Amino acid sequence: MRKLLTKKQRRISALVITAIIVVTFVSVCQFHTKATEKRSQEVIVMRLDKEFETAADTLQATDIKRVEKTIKELTDKKDIKKYSEKFKVIKKQQVKKENSNRSAKIDVPLLNQMDDPRLFNGCEVTSLAMMLNFNDINITKQQLAEAITTVPLEDETGLKGNPHEGFVGSVSGETPGLGVYHDPIAQLATDYVDSNRVKDISGKGFSNVIEALSEGQPLWVIVTSTFSPVTNMQTWETAAGPIDVTYDMHSVVLTGFDKDNVYLNNPYGEKDQTVNRADFIAAWEQMGSQAIYIKKTK
Repeated sequence: MRKLLTKKQRRISALVITAIIVVTFVSVCQFHTKATEKRSQEVIVMRLDKEFETAADTLQATDIKRVEKTIKELTDKKDIKKYSEKFKVIKKQQVKKENSNRSAKIDVPLLNQMDDPRLFNGCEVTSLAMMLNFNDINITKQQLAEAITTVPLEDETGLKGNPHEGFVGSVSGETPGLGVYHDPIAQLATDYVDSNRVKDISGKGFSNVIEALSEGQPLWVIVTSTFSPVTNMQTWETAAGPIDVTYDMHSVVLTGFDKDNVYLNNPYGEKDQTVNRADFIAAWEQMGSQAIYIKKTK
C-alpha cells in the first residue's frame, strides 16, 4: 500500500516543481534573448558590410553619421574594433574629399622683411606682424624683432640654440642666425591680443588649417623656402635634447586655398603667392606642422 505524502511534503514538492518550472522558463527566455541578440548583431554586421562596400569617395556626410551610429549598436569587442578601424579610414577619406572641394581667399596686408629696416632673418616676425595687422593691431616687424625672445646660436658648451625657446641667433642678420619655431611666436602674440584668441594648432593635421582659412582666419606657418620638402635637414644637440632644423626654414602667412593650391603672403615681398598644395603640405609637415592663428572677435 502506497504511503501518502504528508501535507508538508506535498507543499515542499509543489515548491520544488514550481522552482524547476521557473528556472526552465528563465533559461528558455535567456536562450531566446541571446538568439535574438545574436541575430540582431548579425543584421548590424551585414548592414555595415554593405555600407563599407560603397566606395568612400561616394559616401555623403549623412552616410558617415549613419555608419558611426550603426557601429555604436555593436556589442562584440572584435566587431567593434574591426568596424571602428574601417570607419576611421573612410572618415579620413571623407574629410580629405570635403577639403579638396572647398576654397577660400583672405586679403591680408603684405609686409616685406627686406624693406628698411631690413630683417634678413626676420621672416617669422614679419609674418606675425602681417597677421596682427590683419586683426587691426598696428605693429611693425621691427617692434616684434626687438620684442622676440632670443637665444644664442651656440652656447659656451657647444650646444646649439633651441628654436622652441627663442629666436636662434640674429633676427637682423648682422650676425648668423637660424630662426624661431611656433612656441615663442605664440607667446609673443599674447603680448598684443588676449591669450585665449591665440590658437597654436601646431602638430595637428592640415584639415585644421583648412578650417581656420575657411572661417576667414589667416595663419602664421613654418615651411621651407622652396615650399617643398628639403634634403638638408640636420639634428642639433640642444640643452633640451635633439632638435631637427634646416637653414632653409621659412615663415609665411597662409591666406587661402583651393583644390590644387595654397595662397600665401611671402615676407620676401609677394602677396597671395600661388604654391602647389601637395608640395606645401609635405614641406609644412616636414617642419613639424607648425601653425598659429588669431581667432576673430565676435
